[in-house]
Amino acid sequence: MTSAEELQELVKVYAESVEDAARGIYDGEECEDALNQFLEDVLDVEISCDLQGRYRGARIALGLGGPSFYLNTRTSCIEGYWWSARAEYHVKSFAVEAVDDYFKEIWEVSRGY
Repeated sequence: MTSAEELQELVKVYAESVEDAARGIYDGEECEDALNQFLEDVLDVEISCDLQGRYRGARIALGLGGPSFYLNTRTSCIEGYWWSARAEYHVKSFAVEAVDDYFKEIWEVSRGY
């Protein structure tokens, strides 16, 4: 398997883990606050907003180093990078919406809305 093929498989695994967390499954177990637990482990978050400060989306670092993985709520994809290779995998809308709602609330609270 080439590194590009491996990267494609890994972005799929990350997408499935985001979807599981949104369904209430964390580390293979049913969990009432699975999404919160999953998102507490993220490494970095970049928030996108417009000039009025309204939330537009987030890019969440799920794994960094080699390779690196991000969930981009604006594109509804997991993005994977490994040297010059790049891969994307679409995340189901219910999971992206749940993650987006989580970070939108944090953004609005931090802005005093």
